[in-house]
Amino acid sequence: MKALILAGGFGTRLRPVVTDRPKPMALINSRPFLEYVLDTLKANGINQITIAVSYLASLIQDYFGYNYHGVIIDYSVSHHPLGTAGTVKQAQPYFNQTFLVCNGDTYLKTDFKKAINFHKLHHALATIILANRPTAVNQGSVILDSTGKITSFLEKLKDNKPGLVNAGYYIFEPEIFKYIPSQKILSLEKDIFPKLIKVNRLYGFVTDEDFIDIGTPMTFHQAQLVLPKKDRPVIVSQVPVRISFCGGGTDIPAYFQKNGGQVITTTINKYIQILVVPNKTKVIKVSLVDYQQEATCPIGKTLSCDNSIFDLFKAVVNYFKLTSGVDIIVKGNFPAGSGLGSSSATTVALIAAVLKLQNKPISKKAIAKLAVKIERDELAIPGGWQDQYACCFGGFNQINFTQNGQVVVKPPKIKPVVLANLENHLLLFYLPSRRSEKAMQQHLVDNLDKKPVINRSLNTLKLLTDKLINCLIAGNLQGFAKLLDRSWQLKKKINPWVSNKLIDKYYQLARTNGALGGKLLGAGGGGCLLLYVPQANKKQVIDAMIDNDAQHIPFRFEKEGLQVKNKIIQ
Repeated sequence: MKALILAGGFGTRLRPVVTDRPKPMALINSRPFLEYVLDTLKANGINQITIAVSYLASLIQDYFGYNYHGVIIDYSVSHHPLGTAGTVKQAQPYFNQTFLVCNGDTYLKTDFKKAINFHKLHHALATIILANRPTAVNQGSVILDSTGKITSFLEKLKDNKPGLVNAGYYIFEPEIFKYIPSQKILSLEKDIFPKLIKVNRLYGFVTDEDFIDIGTPMTFHQAQLVLPKKDRPVIVSQVPVRISFCGGGTDIPAYFQKNGGQVITTTINKYIQILVVPNKTKVIKVSLVDYQQEATCPIGKTLSCDNSIFDLFKAVVNYFKLTSGVDIIVKGNFPAGSGLGSSSATTVALIAAVLKLQNKPISKKAIAKLAVKIERDELAIPGGWQDQYACCFGGFNQINFTQNGQVVVKPPKIKPVVLANLENHLLLFYLPSRRSEKAMQQHLVDNLDKKPVINRSLNTLKLLTDKLINCLIAGNLQGFAKLLDRSWQLKKKINPWVSNKLIDKYYQLARTNGALGGKLLGAGGGGCLLLYVPQANKKQVIDAMIDNDAQHIPFRFEKEGLQVKNKIIQ
């Protein structure tokens, strides 16, 4: 297969840090960024590449020549701006079969063969590879139907909503050239893709991987860390987030220290990943990729917490008293504010990474206990204890909280075929609704002793957890679905703030279209809605929810929990 790399832009936004070369030739740890792009294409079996050049074209041509480690390179040269679509049109003589197009300032390490197979299966004219960004601030978002066909583009989002974001990689059939007039300045995104939507030939392939671009000084810096120079050590700590089926609220100390508590949870293949890269400075730099925010903290000082998004990191740094500089890069592959336990997953991942950095033993039980201490005691964040243990241990677990403060994590004896069947019946949707988990949790804690009805309801919820577990052990998924619904109705009685008119509307919409049960995840007010849906009704439910602006999040159960290791990035 052949590929076209668009490498002719001026890189205006990157001028503060790169002034003497085309943007794709910006040095990332002493290597031109374009080398990383070529390496990933070569790894996918693409051995004929045309590079479209314009601005300072000779710097690219002289560096790469016509053969890059066995990859044959041609050049399509333009002497004036053509836009992304006009540049593709000019390269028409090089392509007479299905071909890949990518931006020279964007790196995506993924299996392009899967995207190509998807493209051919759907007889698409063009397929955009999409990344599922947890927060798509200032980025356009793509809307898909249940078959993967692109139905519309949203304008750039101004708040922290998730979205399917154009990763800058496309698969085209040669027929695409018929839609692009010659010798005109045209954009693929603004001028060509809307035409393809009208003829129902534009599809979107969603990859689990995220992309790296160097379009701004901030993302350029992040690329320096994510794509380190050869043989640079980095610690990678990865923690899955969790789904809680039943028992939430009974894991709050004010309740379980009197009555005991229990929850039933599973982790899923959505992760918080933290990279820790030692540096030679006297500072700790934290980069939150999903939020596009950074903070720099001095070492050797107690850091003050100010209710900012960086408090978790400051508290962990304070606890371990770091004495050497590090870069900490944090990213996830699911929406922020999802109710999936992302804050606790982040705390667990960071603690594990720092322990690895200091060559200290790593115990899942000790890490979960410390994560509880940092979040609940040091930072006084209200809430229960289930997230830290569920995310850290991983897998499908019953978690018991004893009156003396002990936590017991054990997998119930559910047959693998039942778990596989359950997984195939569950759907997850992110709702466009605001939430304040802290306020929700604080309301519950404040009213535990004031309102006896809350304690009675939590007692009932604990009993429902036993029944739900027994349904799974018996393979009774219909009973499981009914209990899931009962637990949600009970949760709303425990804390009326947990739901609102919009959430109730979505839940009723799902039930009307065939869902048998479900619940909102997390403390409430917004986030992810979990549904149990018979196979025959899944497409109908997905279409109805997507049509009403809910985001479908495909997932699988995950077994491993916390994973942390040293890597040498090459």
